[in-house]
Amino acid sequence: AVTTPEIGKTYIAIWTACNHDTKAYTASGTVLTESCADCGHVFGTATVAAPAEVTYSGSEKIATVTNSSGWTDAVLTPVYYNGSTQLHNAPINAGTYTAKITAGGVSASVDFTITKATPDIKISADQTSLIGSGTVKLTVTGAPAEGSVKVTCDNDITVTQNEGGTYSAALPNESKTYTFKASYTGAENGNYSDKDAKCTVTVTRRSSGSG
Repeated sequence: AVTTPEIGKTYIAIWTACNHDTKAYTASGTVLTESCADCGHVFGTATVAAPAEVTYSGSEKIATVTNSSGWTDAVLTPVYYNGSTQLHNAPINAGTYTAKITAGGVSASVDFTITKATPDIKISADQTSLIGSGTVKLTVTGAPAEGSVKVTCDNDITVTQNEGGTYSAALPNESKTYTFKASYTGAENGNYSDKDAKCTVTVTRRSSGSG
């Protein structure tokens, strides 16, 4: 092979096709590129993307991997991490995660966050209006098992929790509308955000009869 050509001489170059026997991989962000280690020919790419829906639902959040038409390696399966801890499966609970694909010892990855779900909390009273004093029973629905619920009322009305998850409040004989509030507080590392719900009960004063 001539390394220093001379002026006035004619040289003939003979090209040998590369067999692409050895593959090499490089990573840039979420993309792995597959190429020939000998000649640099690019075969294709594999791209990892975050799950399309990332609000907590109780189901696994699975990252997707898309291969270009020239990719020749096997379909890559994402591996998931919570910080530096590798998970056995795709994540379910609220938190921040990394999905990683690896080929030839080289990895591309994407970070994503599963956000807390907003619970569908509702509170209802067995009576929405009273004539004169009386006791109303309140029921809270839609509260997740994790976390806690507190029911309060305005106008200094005391609310008592009953067995079976219901609540009671004694209302005086006074024309007034009372607002009851159910406050759900999610667990610190739980899957649900805080949420309030309200309902009202209206009391109409009953006049005392004459003797």
